[in-house]
Amino acid sequence: MKLEWLLFGLLLAMCLAVGAAFVIGHDATVVTEDGVSYPRAGFPHPQFPSMDAGGPPAPRHGPILWVAWSFAALQVAFLVACLALGARRRGVVGPIGVALAAGGLVFAGIVTVMVASYSRFMAADSPGLVLGVPAPTAWYLYVFWPFEFFFVLVFVLAYRRSFVDADTMVRFRALLASRSSRRARADAASGSPAQPPSRHE
Repeated sequence: MKLEWLLFGLLLAMCLAVGAAFVIGHDATVVTEDGVSYPRAGFPHPQFPSMDAGGPPAPRHGPILWVAWSFAALQVAFLVACLALGARRRGVVGPIGVALAAGGLVFAGIVTVMVASYSRFMAADSPGLVLGVPAPTAWYLYVFWPFEFFFVLVFVLAYRRSFVDADTMVRFRALLASRSSRRARADAASGSPAQPPSRHE
């Protein structure tokens, strides 16, 4: 399968996940086990009217938690596929492909643990704190967010070798020179003074 088609399929799958979240969570209110109803979209906070409170998370998020996980996993796959697109077109898979695939698997694992942690957080009567924040937030702040820089590091280190090397720059400059030459001939044929190429060309 071509990588472009995979990206298109991932986009469609993400759209389906968002649609599933709307269909599954279409009720305007949710009811807790003790029979109390809460608006799904939230309600004014009793102490801070400018804020909205959401009520207990389990009745609102429990039915769609698996949809949220699938959407996040699809986003991870889309990220990795986008990073691999430039190298894939030049037929360079090798080390850069292994690094991106391994990073994607670890990233998807972090997302899975984070969602599982939130599931336990919703079910706990008195969830504890990890480094000053709830466990799902700790996974996001201290693991999920910093790990994103792995992909930045891989891209920066492999840029000249796997994405834009010397041969690519030679072909790029040749295309610019050809374009400037065609513009100069067109200007000469029309009698208008030739314009210098812009810095972006």
